[in-house]
Amino acid sequence: MKLFNFLLPICLNLFSCLQADVNDSIKKIYAHLTLHDARSATEEAYYGLTQFPDSQELNELNIKSLSLLHREKELIHFTHNYLEKFPVKKKDRQILEDLSWGVIENASLSNAPLVRIYALLAAFFSNDAKGIQLIQKSLLDSNFFLRGAAIKVSCQLNDLKLQTQMIRLINEEPNFRVRLEAIKAVGLMKANLAKNDLERIIADEQMEHEERAVAIESLVNLLDVAKRDEIQALTKSQRVGFRLLACEIVLVQEMKDDIDLIIPLLKDVRREVRRSALETLGFLQITEFKGVKVNELVAPLLKDIDSTVAMTTAFVILLNDKESGQKALKPFFESTTPEERLIASAVLVKAGKHAMPLMLNVFEETKDPFVKMNLSIGLILQRENTESACNALYLGLRTQKEPLIFVNVGEFKYLTKSKPQATELIPNEKESMNQLVRLEILNMLSIMKYKNIEAAIKEFLQERSWGISLMASALLLTEGDESAIEHVQNLLKDPSEKVRVQAALILSMWSQGDEALPVLQEAYPCADREMKEKILEGIGRIGSFSSVPFLLDCLKEPFQLLRVIAASSLLQILYH
Repeated sequence: MKLFNFLLPICLNLFSCLQADVNDSIKKIYAHLTLHDARSATEEAYYGLTQFPDSQELNELNIKSLSLLHREKELIHFTHNYLEKFPVKKKDRQILEDLSWGVIENASLSNAPLVRIYALLAAFFSNDAKGIQLIQKSLLDSNFFLRGAAIKVSCQLNDLKLQTQMIRLINEEPNFRVRLEAIKAVGLMKANLAKNDLERIIADEQMEHEERAVAIESLVNLLDVAKRDEIQALTKSQRVGFRLLACEIVLVQEMKDDIDLIIPLLKDVRREVRRSALETLGFLQITEFKGVKVNELVAPLLKDIDSTVAMTTAFVILLNDKESGQKALKPFFESTTPEERLIASAVLVKAGKHAMPLMLNVFEETKDPFVKMNLSIGLILQRENTESACNALYLGLRTQKEPLIFVNVGEFKYLTKSKPQATELIPNEKESMNQLVRLEILNMLSIMKYKNIEAAIKEFLQERSWGISLMASALLLTEGDESAIEHVQNLLKDPSEKVRVQAALILSMWSQGDEALPVLQEAYPCADREMKEKILEGIGRIGSFSSVPFLLDCLKEPFQLLRVIAASSLLQILYH
């Protein structure tokens, strides 16, 4: 007993000294981190761990320091060791955040543009201030593809610093496609600081038509309720862009009382202005003006030299006089130009109930497969002859193997095959759009309870390597109807592994992943690298904390791209 009484104070004193040494080491690390000296913090952490390897706080600070220093391999190694000693719980997210950001920020320094793009996307999904900083950095990247991707994600973030960068790109960006995305972005971001720049673009007659059209759209998004005298000034402007802007403002803000300002533009020298004025009259459902029927005012434009103006005129007439409008539009379905036939079909679909019975007649008689598919959509929307329409859509999906896309012409939209693009600002954008278009059609067939829907979905999954890129799933996302979700869920038990995995990826995109998760994790080890990327993306979208151990193991992958996607998925789970 005497010996115990003698040793106890010594042990307590020794423990106190050791604890003081641990605390001293911890204080030094915090001081280095405050000064943004990650290298010294790491050295201090290493020294402290040689003396106190079981200190949880020292281990955590070591991980944070390695994360800031971008020493990825050491970071992953030490984090796995830490988790063996101190198993992480759902509430203990800081370690997982430090690990994920270390991997992502290291990827942002890669020489490979694709790896940097995935680092950018991971930053976007984080919803964190760190993410904003990385996106800003990407807007300055030397690679135009990556700058374009950074603009795409910036559109969904209302950050003043990003808005300022967009304005800089509008004025300085040398690549046309990237500059176009920046112009579009300021409207979506409600960047009021960009008004003067947009007005300059609209006023410049030397600007590309597409660039001016996007600037008009963005400026309309920024404007408050316009005054009559402002609209009048725009309609009398010598600049075609300002006259187009006047039509767009009156239409978007539904300024029916000021339609008299638009009427003179029906005789404008520019075809795009005439078409825009007609769209304004049609979509605002103006039936007469100063006692004169609108159909009489617009009738001369049925003979316009520009076919799109003539078809838009037929649309206006169609809304007010079904028989006359259908008679005016019918000849365009006999055109030798495929695009004219497709625009005519888009006009009929937009006209809705006013398009019957012409829509049904053309549907039954046409030999053009895309006209038939477009009119099928129109018939389904009107719940007319739906069985034949569903059969035609199903046949179109099976026979049209080329990528599909929806094309906009003014206020009209039609389905057609995708044309070659000079650049894609979303990785695999063309194929991603194609998959989403096909999935949208399958969704429509599912809503109609089409008899062959499950077979159609299965064929789609067997023929195509499903899996939209992380970028596309964020920016082009579609939602599954309840019945479509049920049909896809049924395929999780299909004998074919490919069908099971593809179905699981679709469900993950629709955030319906509880049943899909085990299918994805089971398929991962034997999948090729591209499919592994899709599986990791899908797991991130599902957002289940139970996936954390699986994703931590994936951080040991030899390929940096897989590691950064796994880190991104970890962040999505933490912020789910």
